Amino acid sequence: MGNIVITSNGSDLSISYDESSKNSASATASSADYKWVLNTNTKKIHYPTCSSVTEGSGKNMEYSNLGLEELQAEGYSPCGKCNPHE
Repeated sequence: MGNIVITSNGSDLSISYDESSKNSASATASSADYKWVLNTNTKKIHYPTCSSVTEGSGKNMEYSNLGLEELQAEGYSPCGKCNPHE
């Protein structure tokens, strides 16, 4: 959805979405916040710096700090370009 923006007037909250940020991996999370970028469509695990991440569609990307074994148990496999390992 992109960045989620929550605004308050002191008593009420409103939630909106900045859709212009949804195709940018750096706009949705800082690389210090996660270890892996996951493509939920191809079920691949990538380093954040992998060229496949910048080429891929932001809507299929998730971010994770789980171990590689845990991700592989969920059906993910390492990217052939960046070959992530712990």
